Amino acid sequence: MKHRKRLKTYLLIAIPLSIVFYFIIYIRTNTHHSSWDNQKEYLWLFTDSAINDIDPHFQGSWVKNNDILCHFIYKEHFLVSIWHFDDLDKIKLTDAVINYDKSTQDIDIMYGKGEVLNSTSSPQTAVRFGRNFDNRINVNLSKNSTIQDTFQSSSYKGFLGTIDGMSFTNSKFEDYIYFRYPDGRMQTLLVLYKSARGFFIIQVETNAPEISINKELVNIFNLT
Repeated sequence: MKHRKRLKTYLLIAIPLSIVFYFIIYIRTNTHHSSWDNQKEYLWLFTDSAINDIDPHFQGSWVKNNDILCHFIYKEHFLVSIWHFDDLDKIKLTDAVINYDKSTQDIDIMYGKGEVLNSTSSPQTAVRFGRNFDNRINVNLSKNSTIQDTFQSSSYKGFLGTIDGMSFTNSKFEDYIYFRYPDGRMQTLLVLYKSARGFFIIQVETNAPEISINKELVNIFNLT
């Protein structure tokens, strides 16, 4: 009897502890953590002249085991985000689809199935837990977004527009990243770039009404 009581006691202690440890490991494995040391690794994506216009005092990145999101300030008014995905290294740029006038919604990764980066800014970035993609990526823009121009080369493709909502999905069109704009539509230059160093999503954004983004901004990057 004593052995049974001890066993029950051990189980009552062990099971809750196991659940706690599981969630700790799960969160550490599937969520991003902030870092201050990754920006310099991605300065090669900028031209030499553009680097001179990057704010050296602004830095910040989000790091996970299979992707890194770095932020830069360019010429004071432009937020440049560079997102490097390890699990898209085999993707063909021709397979990366940009879907215009699609309905995106505040999907459930905002509520319990993922994490929200940049929660105090606009756009907010929601990321589903787990590995993001399966060597396929689709970009979906909301119907209220406006596209001014598109562009493409052998190494990149993208668009210039004013964005109201945007999501990135995998080959099954499952949303893994969702951008929410609580402060209203935002001018955005989006570039999907593939090189020998990996696959990158580059965004240039500004919400300054007196500043306009133009397609020529793509020339501040080394996209050869």
